[in-house]
Amino acid sequence: MVTQTKRDVLSLNDRETFGKGAAGRMRREHRVPGLVYAGGRDPSHVEVKEKELIHAIRRGSPLVDLITPEGQEIMATIKEVQLDPVTDLPMHVDFQEVHAGEIITVSVPLHTVGECKGIKEGGVLDVQVREVEIRCVPAALPDYLEMDVTDLAIGDSLTLADVPLPEGVELNQDEDHHVLSVVPPRLLVEEEEEAEEALEETEEGEAAEGAPPAEEETES
Repeated sequence: MVTQTKRDVLSLNDRETFGKGAAGRMRREHRVPGLVYAGGRDPSHVEVKEKELIHAIRRGSPLVDLITPEGQEIMATIKEVQLDPVTDLPMHVDFQEVHAGEIITVSVPLHTVGECKGIKEGGVLDVQVREVEIRCVPAALPDYLEMDVTDLAIGDSLTLADVPLPEGVELNQDEDHHVLSVVPPRLLVEEEEEAEEALEETEEGEAAEGAPPAEEETES
């Protein structure tokens, strides 16, 4: 099951000041500088409200509606977001304008659903893929994809070929790529390894304590 919900709407303003100092002032005022790429035209320098951008990022859907400074509404993908390494807040954003009939390539979140049988048996669900790259027109773009793990037992695994895709959506990755597996519990093995390491350290310590003292060399 996948969903298509109403897209986030982000209001843009023209960016009139540039440089490191200007970008810093914008961020202190909770505005984020950005670029809008559209066809063969030069990118437009814009700014967007930090709160609106964070909401769109956290929702996970790559497709948004932009309200330009002229009041025009356009569809766009969030092409790239640069995050502050300390605060994790957006520092810069790139948008790519798209059109209704255009095939777009985007990544969407992959969720698991169901109570995994293997977990009930004591296994652990090991998920390696959290996003899937797909191709489709904007109208067919899902907010996310789902994989049902209910019937998976210990030792079972799934690949991208097992991800259900809605009509009009194509996978843009190798379908043999591993997604998740149910692995045996590691706790007992880890405890045994820790016990063995502790025993080895104890034996080494006792051996060192029982060793005869080194003889001192005397001058003849």
